[in-house]
Amino acid sequence: MAPSPVFAVDWVYVTSSDLGSDYYYDKDSIRKMNNGVAVWEMEDAKNNKSKSYRTNKLRILYNCERETFAIMASIKTKADGTVSDMYDFADYELKHRPIAPGTLGQTQFNAICGN
Repeated sequence: MAPSPVFAVDWVYVTSSDLGSDYYYDKDSIRKMNNGVAVWEMEDAKNNKSKSYRTNKLRILYNCERETFAIMASIKTKADGTVSDMYDFADYELKHRPIAPGTLGQTQFNAICGN
């Protein structure tokens, strides 16, 4: 019997929202690319009754110098693990947006870029 492949994921807790979602980033997914840092982040909404999904995993590209981010991909899953929505953006579709002070985005940015 051949061994199953193991996919390393090291979810690091960042913060929680007032509505009950917990936010993480995958330490093992951090990669330098396109003059920035790409990383998988996750919202775990198991305690957030306002969300129609259980998790939302986002591949984010941060430009640590310019303090901007762009969403590269998004995968939303239901409580049973099935995918409810999936998006994968081409490089030309990426929209780089500023990191707004005092937001969850700034908290995630600080965790990844070390600010």
